[in-house]
Amino acid sequence: MRVVLGWLWLAILAYIVFRLSWMVGRAPRGRRLPLLLKNVAIIAVAYFSTLAVFLFLERALIFRGLPASEGWADPGPLAPQEVTLPLADGVQIHAWWCPTPQAQGVLLYSHGNAGNLSGRAGILAALQQRGFSILIYDYPGYGKSTGAPDEANCYAAGRAAYRWLTEVQKIAPADLILWGKSLGAAIAIDLALELEHRALVLFSPFTSIPDMAQHMFPFFPARWLVRTQFDNAAKMSRYRGRVLIGWYEDDPLVPAEQSRRLFELSSQARERKYVTFPGRLHSAPPERFYDETRAFAGQR
Repeated sequence: MRVVLGWLWLAILAYIVFRLSWMVGRAPRGRRLPLLLKNVAIIAVAYFSTLAVFLFLERALIFRGLPASEGWADPGPLAPQEVTLPLADGVQIHAWWCPTPQAQGVLLYSHGNAGNLSGRAGILAALQQRGFSILIYDYPGYGKSTGAPDEANCYAAGRAAYRWLTEVQKIAPADLILWGKSLGAAIAIDLALELEHRALVLFSPFTSIPDMAQHMFPFFPARWLVRTQFDNAAKMSRYRGRVLIGWYEDDPLVPAEQSRRLFELSSQARERKYVTFPGRLHSAPPERFYDETRAFAGQR
């Protein structure tokens, strides 16, 4: 939708320029300059007004969380344990704990930017079938979590989830896999730079929000104006652990080039692997990626 809006604005701008050229060309010579200046001013006002609207809606465009009051899926046979994680500012983060007997490892699952954790029950079941225990959490304002999402609060939610696993469940960091998709990859990468873990697993990660903004709105200087950063590129270049990255080759939202760039930037990693899949999708990973997760990050 955001890309469609960008192209629509370009089409409107092209039409305005065409009409302006036609009007100025037909006007008497003495009126051409005033007419040109007047219409250029109108175009400038339209351009900067549109830009202002996008900047005002920045958080809404990035964080598309669904409160539980507006949509909540039954977990079915998954039967997760309900967990509440308090943040320092009084925000309560809701999470599901899905333990698996004799687990291959424990996944700290950071999901994408839309919906809420209840929509990931199928993914959690697939990962449990591969022998993992999982803790999945919602960001502030998502699902049953309170507060409002922003970059700092998402990082804080991830850290609270990590603390619950290591301090309450007594999970050893050597058993923890940081697993993130799309927006969640940014939280997983941030955690991986600061906290001990076994492996980092990412699917459809982007390089940064400025890069994404410029990709989606190429007709505006979006890269220089967005306040949210999620600078995965800068962080991945400093990563020294083990990382597995996967993506769809024709992802319509996060360009495959950005995911590939992150893999290239992980050259300092102790061990790394990437896997690509055919398809024009930005959705749950294919089943084979769960097998890759087990092969790469499961108990050795």
